[in-house]
Amino acid sequence: MLTSGLQPDDETLRAFDLARHLHAHGRAFARVVSAQDGPLRTDFEAAGFPVQVLDAPGDPAAVAREVWGRNQDAGMVFGEAAVWAEAVAQRHGWPLLHDAAGPDVWFDPYASPARRAELRSALALPGDARLALAFATEARDEDNVVAWLQAIQGALREGGLVAWHLGLVGAAGEIRVVAPEEGSAALLRAPADVPRSAWVAAADAVLDTHRHGTGFRPLLDAAALAVPMVAEPTAALNTLLPEPFFATADLCSPTDVADALIDLALNPNAAARRVAAAHVFAMSRRNPARLLPGVWANLQRPIRSGDTPAAESMYSVLQAS
Repeated sequence: MLTSGLQPDDETLRAFDLARHLHAHGRAFARVVSAQDGPLRTDFEAAGFPVQVLDAPGDPAAVAREVWGRNQDAGMVFGEAAVWAEAVAQRHGWPLLHDAAGPDVWFDPYASPARRAELRSALALPGDARLALAFATEARDEDNVVAWLQAIQGALREGGLVAWHLGLVGAAGEIRVVAPEEGSAALLRAPADVPRSAWVAAADAVLDTHRHGTGFRPLLDAAALAVPMVAEPTAALNTLLPEPFFATADLCSPTDVADALIDLALNPNAAARRVAAAHVFAMSRRNPARLLPGVWANLQRPIRSGDTPAAESMYSVLQAS
């Protein structure tokens, strides 16, 4: 598994999913090679996958020495790792599959609502509190997301109709919550080793933060777990989740996002219909149980045949399945 970093972004989370899938089914053992370190290193290593961070990812000779001398059979490239991996792989005759983020991506295979009560208790939320969560994948983006949540909270207070707690799940799993009666964001102690999808299950709504580089994985997890979403319709999102499945808002307008949250609270039947349809769609079209086996089936073809094709898109091989 060749990654550009170890942040909890969409690409690296897909690498983690694939590593666990291949190992769980006895099909292959994964080793992770990354150009940069990050918080997901702990998750990979805890799951039993060794992680190597390259000293010089821009040096083809160094990459060849550090990566190709480890007796592997094939590789998967995620994100910008393609920049330093593909040419060297082809030179060494190593089968390579490229994760092109097409429409056939999936939610967290281990997504479950089982820890909802525990996590809400850890946040010391009142029993009837509404919690909307945003997610960040890079520590450098977190202050901007918090400022955005504070602006939304200000708009909610101004409207005075309903109260929401607004939270940010940071790249390393820390939680900051902006309470209805406060303008500041409180950093709260959260249980250790909580998957991001478990925080999705603890929420009453998930806020789209793709403008802050988060990607769309939290929205896919929300659809699978039947959690309402507030998102901005874009061409990229509509290939994953069509617009009728979420409440729409202009993410650049805190007032617009606040209005969408107010509507979720005041019109629960409409929200329930949307999220029920999103759940059915996710289980049929974004289900890792269906999609992950196709990745393995198409990766093993060049391994068994001895062919050494150019890097092939994961999306194209899933379509072929």
